[in-house]
Amino acid sequence: FELTFAPEQIVLSGSADMALDRGTYRMTVAPSGETQVDTGKYVVVWRKVDGEWKAAADIINSDLPAGGG
Repeated sequence: FELTFAPEQIVLSGSADMALDRGTYRMTVAPSGETQVDTGKYVVVWRKVDGEWKAAADIINSDLPAGGG
């Protein structure tokens, strides 16, 4: 299993307690010994809680056609 993210935009709120992270990802898996690769886009909304950044919302959208290719 390998997963990499490439942020394209990070926006910090005026109060500095929320942030938006938008970019692309690449995921490689080999569940049955055969390597499968997925690429796509992601958005994560981060919230600062007790001094630590926590993911408040997260979504990915694969570039593969519906049905997994």
